[in-house]
Amino acid sequence: MFSERGKYHRRILRGEVLRLLRKKAGFEKIYEFAKVLGIDQSQYTKYENGGNITINKLDSILDYHKVSPGQYGTMVDDLILGKLKREQEKKENK
Repeated sequence: MFSERGKYHRRILRGEVLRLLRKKAGFEKIYEFAKVLGIDQSQYTKYENGGNITINKLDSILDYHKVSPGQYGTMVDDLILGKLKREQEKKENK
């Protein structure tokens, strides 16, 4: 369904949603948020950079933000669609 490149970009966008949620919660610094979650800063940094994350860990992060898995998926999809739309607009404006 997705190419390897597409899977990579999707992972990056999943991490971007985590970054947006963290900042929306008022945590500018990763180490502050990681401390609240009780996880290592370097591990959380990997999550925001598109690294592998377990379902349980993702659920605990989403619970903190009061975001359901469905809402999270929609946010990722919205980022994907927004990026695709901007890329298409750039092509059309050339």
